Amino acid sequence: MIRILTIFLAACLLGSCAAPSSFILSLIGTNDVHGELIQKPDRGGLVIVSGYVNAVRKARENDGGAVLLIDAGDMWQGTLESNLTEGESIVAAYNAMGYTAAAVGNHEFDFGPAGPAPIPNSDTDDPRGALKQRASEASFPFLAANLIDQSTGEPVAWDNFQPSVLVNVKNVKIGIVGVMSRGALTHAIAANTTGLIVAPLAETIEREAQALRDAGATIVIVTAHAGGKCVDFNDPFDTSSCDLGKEIFRLAEALPGGLVDHIFAGHEHDGIAHFVNGISITTSYSRTQALKGLTSNRIPPSLLSPIKQLNSRLQ
Repeated sequence: MIRILTIFLAACLLGSCAAPSSFILSLIGTNDVHGELIQKPDRGGLVIVSGYVNAVRKARENDGGAVLLIDAGDMWQGTLESNLTEGESIVAAYNAMGYTAAAVGNHEFDFGPAGPAPIPNSDTDDPRGALKQRASEASFPFLAANLIDQSTGEPVAWDNFQPSVLVNVKNVKIGIVGVMSRGALTHAIAANTTGLIVAPLAETIEREAQALRDAGATIVIVTAHAGGKCVDFNDPFDTSSCDLGKEIFRLAEALPGGLVDHIFAGHEHDGIAHFVNGISITTSYSRTQALKGLTSNRIPPSLLSPIKQLNSRLQ
């Protein structure tokens, strides 16, 4: 459920600045949490995940590094404690944990209008009311670069929704692009997704990632509610156990080399910790069931080298 990527970065190589000459940046990714707040026999819940995140933050605080925490969608649908609040409890937890950004998944549309009705009952009901309300409560942006409003032909422009974000970490600019599976809306309640379409992932990411690079991004990360599956994690460069026909692998192959450094994936509830087309890809099952890790000590970020995958249970 947790994916962690640790990068040793050189910062401020040209000119003077307040940042240290190098630091460790840990990227932690979650996906398909589905409302799991509390620990259960087969999963850690956000209470355990948050403890892990706090431990990584403390380690980076001690060595002068930093942490980014990113989600790949399907945050809140799935448990009583989340569903009773239409995901408000999950957003509150994410705020407390200090998320940097989150992709939007198909199940983010499940609650429909704000309030008890699961779908609009009248023309005045907003079919995305609950989702928009959750976004307005979040201290982090919801990234949806390829979720298109058919009335404008542009990415949705709701409050706290944006295609990508550029963050500055110790004077190193890091870009994050959010997308969802091309078929995501076919796995959502149709009444709540009227007027929306999903644009192709590769061309959307290429456009956004290039804009981020042009704006000075040293690292570009994609958080994608789209997935795939591998079953052998002994060698991250050996993809023989992976279903390379799956969407996230086809996406990685379609991207220009060096444009994207890492993809946090989701949606399919399977595991990945592999390189495809020079891009490291990780996804960690679902519902806070497992913990995975990647580490690197090489620069530039395009040379990120996953050393190990941890398949420990969060219990």
